[in-house]
Amino acid sequence: MLRDYNTRVEMAFQALDAGSTMVRISESGWKENQKDLDNSYMNCMGWTQMICSLKTYVEYGINLREGFF
Repeated sequence: MLRDYNTRVEMAFQALDAGSTMVRISESGWKENQKDLDNSYMNCMGWTQMICSLKTYVEYGINLREGFF
């Protein structure tokens, strides 16, 4: 559990053309040791799942996260 850990998450949205948007997510502030680097990789996978869920919801109206939380 990362209770006392502070990272910074930045999200940027860039319109590409009609109907397309580039979403960039960056999380910084990780300590440079193996445990914390491993945690950052896990968060990267989590952000990937979140953005895929968002895309599915926006394009098809399907909530892939329903029932998870």
